[in-house]
Amino acid sequence: MVIQFATLNDIHFPYEGKCFYKALDLMDGWPALRGIYLNGDVAEIESCSSHPKTPAAQNLLLHELDYVNKKFDMIERRYKGLPVDLIEGNHCYRVFRYIRDIAPQMWGMIHLPKLFRFEERKGWRWTPYGPNQWVRCSKTKLWLRHEPLVMGNYCARGTAVESAVSVLFGHTHQ
Repeated sequence: MVIQFATLNDIHFPYEGKCFYKALDLMDGWPALRGIYLNGDVAEIESCSSHPKTPAAQNLLLHELDYVNKKFDMIERRYKGLPVDLIEGNHCYRVFRYIRDIAPQMWGMIHLPKLFRFEERKGWRWTPYGPNQWVRCSKTKLWLRHEPLVMGNYCARGTAVESAVSVLFGHTHQ
């Protein structure tokens, strides 16, 4: 079996664990790798969270974005020329919820693809967060989205039944 696409779910920069780096090492050994899908929550964006923050997370959003961009630069160098699809997750969307709740006058002024320098990243594509989020894995019959269609104990089964297609999702950390 030839592996052509890698999907990385819920990295949560800057809290990526050893599994992230092990996944990259595995991907290095895939000579037929044709693309990477970052399936939601690539960044924690803890500075904009409504949840209690860790003492270390009292950083500015600017520091979080800088860290994520350094990791994106590393991925871009390591997999030069490969297309990367980022499927926005609920954690990146925290920026927009923060603006909506704290500074609604700024709505529409901030665009994460711009902050993550997607215009500089050749072959990188962004899919916004939302209920209609469906990304086809190249020309395969596999579809990706960040959140399952059905939550709860049996979210995988419920999502499979509701979607009626082969779907890979993140969000649940399972």
